Amino acid sequence: MMLNRLFNKDAPERDDGLVQVAKVTELNPHKLKRVVVEGQPILLVLLEKATQNSNLVIVAFSSICPHALGDLSQGYLTKAEIDCPVHYYRFDIRTGACNYPKDGPKLRIYPVIIEGNDVLLKIEKPKWMEQADDEMS
Repeated sequence: MMLNRLFNKDAPERDDGLVQVAKVTELNPHKLKRVVVEGQPILLVLLEKATQNSNLVIVAFSSICPHALGDLSQGYLTKAEIDCPVHYYRFDIRTGACNYPKDGPKLRIYPVIIEGNDVLLKIEKPKWMEQADDEMS
């Protein structure tokens, strides 16, 4: 309960638990867009624009490096990988896998839903926050 106050509601949550976080038209191909949703910094990247032969591909992942808490919004983005500016860990932004060093910690990925021009995410609290809330109630 107490930790719930840390979560600021930037956008209203729908009945299905999805939160509208951006518009597709706000995203530029292979450029990072940082949003804060329910207290969590998240990066959005438009990997592929919709064409006749392919669908629109947008990925969403934590802006916080799972290794040493570096700010990935300051990192270096190449194709579908991001390098952390602190220790140069490299993550696959589609899967969250740590590509360098191999078998490093996994980056948190959020499923993206696209409805028209809206980019929607389902944000769940980190497990440690749920446990802390349970212990405090």
